[in-house]
Amino acid sequence: MRALLVFVLGLVGCGGVSFQANTLPSNAVTASGLASIVQLTAVSDGNGTLINVTVVTLTQAGAAQTFTFCGTQSSLFPMNQTIRVSFVPAENCGNIVVVARF
Repeated sequence: MRALLVFVLGLVGCGGVSFQANTLPSNAVTASGLASIVQLTAVSDGNGTLINVTVVTLTQAGAAQTFTFCGTQSSLFPMNQTIRVSFVPAENCGNIVVVARF
């Protein structure tokens, strides 16, 4: 696969940290698939404060997985494009480390 675009993000306000694409934290999770649903919404942080999150459904080989990422990240997930995302899971939303589009 060839990468068209790689983003290395530090998520300000979500506790994220920038990493080089070949250096992921040990607790990072990687998922890939076709971006079939992308929507911005808000969830409670558990203390009564709403935080913006981006909900993304990736489909691959007929199976769909839905992920919730901290912040407004919809521009990283163009519809009908194959995406590989590495993120650190957290209670309310995952902190994106790297997104690659193929």
